[in-house]
Amino acid sequence: MLRDIAKTLSFASLHFGVGFGVTYALTGSLSIATGVALIEPAVNTVVFFFHERIWAKFPAKVSVHGGHGYRHGVDQPQRLPLIEDSHTHMGHDHFGLLRRFAQQG
Repeated sequence: MLRDIAKTLSFASLHFGVGFGVTYALTGSLSIATGVALIEPAVNTVVFFFHERIWAKFPAKVSVHGGHGYRHGVDQPQRLPLIEDSHTHMGHDHFGLLRRFAQQG
């Protein structure tokens, strides 16, 4: 919950700044830009908080292949290349997974 609040406040800060900057650039009016920057992002920030809470109730569906514990699913946007060598088992490259994790870290 604290992470959600921190993320929401971070989003709000960015949104307030963008809202003010865009509105000021379009109107040249400090009062209009301030009004828009205070009202529109405030409403969107509340909506964003509840949007995040709702999405948190629906975890990504994942499946585990070959017993190696690597998660394949919607939160893994790319597939690892299969390296055919003596260390592959049932179409999964276990050492390739370790090399990939080491490179990402």
